[in-house]
Amino acid sequence: RYRDAPGNALFEQENFDENRNTVSFQDEIRDYQRQDNSFNTNIGFEYFISETSSITNSLVIRNSDGENTVDIDFFNFDAARNPTIRRNRFTVEGETDENVQYSVNYKKTFEREGHEFTMDYQYSKGNEIENSIIEEIILGEDVVLPTEQTINDETQVNQLVQFDYILPFGKENQSQFEMGYRGTFNNFNTDFDFGVLEDGILDRNPDFSNELNYKEYVNAAYVQLGTKVDKFSVLSGLRMEASDIGIELVETGQVDDKDYVNWFPSLFLGYEFSEEEQLTISYSRRLRRPRTRFINPFPSRSSNTNLFQGNPDLDPTFTNAFDLGYLKRWDKVTFTTSGYYNRSTGVFQFITQETGDFVEIDNPNAPGNPVLVPVQVRTPINLATDSRYGMEFTTTYTPKRDWRLTLNLNLFQQQLRGDYTYTNFQNEVITQNFDADNFTWFSRFSAKIPLPGAIDFQSNLFYRGPNKDAQNFNKGILSTNLAFSKDVIKDKATLSFNVSDLFNSRKRRTETNTNTVSTYSEFQWRERQFTLSFLYRFNQQQNQRQRNGRGGQEEDYEFEGT
Repeated sequence: RYRDAPGNALFEQENFDENRNTVSFQDEIRDYQRQDNSFNTNIGFEYFISETSSITNSLVIRNSDGENTVDIDFFNFDAARNPTIRRNRFTVEGETDENVQYSVNYKKTFEREGHEFTMDYQYSKGNEIENSIIEEIILGEDVVLPTEQTINDETQVNQLVQFDYILPFGKENQSQFEMGYRGTFNNFNTDFDFGVLEDGILDRNPDFSNELNYKEYVNAAYVQLGTKVDKFSVLSGLRMEASDIGIELVETGQVDDKDYVNWFPSLFLGYEFSEEEQLTISYSRRLRRPRTRFINPFPSRSSNTNLFQGNPDLDPTFTNAFDLGYLKRWDKVTFTTSGYYNRSTGVFQFITQETGDFVEIDNPNAPGNPVLVPVQVRTPINLATDSRYGMEFTTTYTPKRDWRLTLNLNLFQQQLRGDYTYTNFQNEVITQNFDADNFTWFSRFSAKIPLPGAIDFQSNLFYRGPNKDAQNFNKGILSTNLAFSKDVIKDKATLSFNVSDLFNSRKRRTETNTNTVSTYSEFQWRERQFTLSFLYRFNQQQNQRQRNGRGGQEEDYEFEGT
C-alpha cells in the first residue's frame, strides 16, 4: 500500500503580561505531508483435531517506511499588531515500522448447543524509529538557526492469554453460565534523543533526552450468569482486575510502581412486553486505560512554541454507568431510546500550561530587543470527576430489502469538577479550578442503499456539537464518509471506492485561555481522502464474503499527540 495523507493546523496566539496587557502576537501555520509504503501479510491455518475441537494459527507481518514533513510558518507581531519577525521551521522525519503478531486459538465444543471452551494466546512485537531533522530560518534576513535532530526509538511487546468457558443449562437452554480469565502483559520502551547537529554529529541535550520503560500487566477473571423466565431476563456478572504498572525514566532515575485490584460488577434486567417491545435497565462499572501516545512523555519538536507531551503517570478512568432503555419494533421501523447517568473519576483532561521557557529571536529591526515567544505545552492529567446524564434516540428504517437508514441522536448535560495543583516555573505553588458545566450533543446518520448496476452504496455522517471546559471551548465537528462497492468477475472479486471526510470538515477548532496566553487553534489530522481497492477471493463461499472499506465506521476524534 502507498499512502499520501496531508494535514494542516493553525495557531493564532496572543501573549499577555501579568496584568493582562497585550505584549505580542504570533500566528503559526502548519502543513503536514505524510507518505508511507507498507506491506501487510497474514497467513494462517486451522487444524481439526476432531469433530468437536480445532486449533487455529495466524501469523501477521506488517512493515512500513515513509517520510513525513512538517512545514511551519511563524508570523510575529508587536502589541500594536505590527509585524516584527517571520520565520520558517521545516521538519523532515524518516520513519520505519516493523510489526509481527502470532496468535493461536483452541476451541472445544460439547454435545449441548452453545456449550464450549476456548483458549487464546497472542504475541506481538513492534519497533518504530522516527528520525527527524529540523531546520529553521528567519525569512527576509537569511539568518539560519542551528539544525536540530530528534531520534525516537520505540519498542512494544504485548502478550495476551485468555480462557473462556460457556455452559448453557435449563429448559431449552434459557440459562447460561460463563467464566473466564484474561491476562494482558504489555511492555513499552521509548528512547528519545534531542540535540543540535554540529558537522553531522548530534550534540545531545540531556535536559530533553531520556529513556522510558513502561510496564502494564493486568490479570482479570470474570463470572457471568444469565437466565430468562417467561418475559423476564436477567444477566449479572463480576470481573476482577489486578493491575501491576511500572514506570521508569532511566536517565533521571525516576521510578514509580503501582499495584491495585479493582472490581467491576454488572447487572442487566429486561422485560419483553412482546417480541416487538422490550424494556431494559442496567448498571455496570467500567474503566478506560490511557493510550500509548498519552503516556509517552517526549514532545514533538516540529513546533518549538506549541508542544504536546504525554504523561506516563496517567491512571485509568473509572465509570459507574446506569441505563434505562426501551425498544419498539414495527414492520419497517425500529426505535430505541435510553436515559442514562454516568459518573467517572480520574477523567483524562488535557490542560495547557506555560512552561516558563521562551523562544528568543533576534530582531534585526530592533537590535538588543529580541522577540520573546512563550512556550506552551498541552498534556493529559487525571484531573476531574465527570458526571453526565442524558438521552439517546436511535431509529432504523428499512423500507425494502437491502435498504437500511439509521439515525442516532445523543444529548447530555456534563458536569466537570476538579482542581489541579502544581509548581510553576517561578517555583510558585498554583492551584487551578477546572470546574465546568456543559450541555452538548452528537448525532450519526448512516445509510445503506443498493444502486442500479448492482452497486452497493453506504454513507456515514457524524456531527459532534460544541463543548467546553475550564480552559477550552471546542467548536462542532462534521464528518461525512461515502463508500461504493461492486462485485465483479462472476462475484469472485469486489471493487470498492471510498471517500473519507467528503466535505473536508473534520477538524478540531478550539479556543484556549491561560493566565498569559490566549490561543485559537485548528487541527486537521488528515484531509479528505479517496481510496480505491480491489479484493479477489479464492475458494470462498458466497456467505463468507467481506466488504472492503470503512464507509460506515466512526473516525477517531481524539486529535491529541501531534
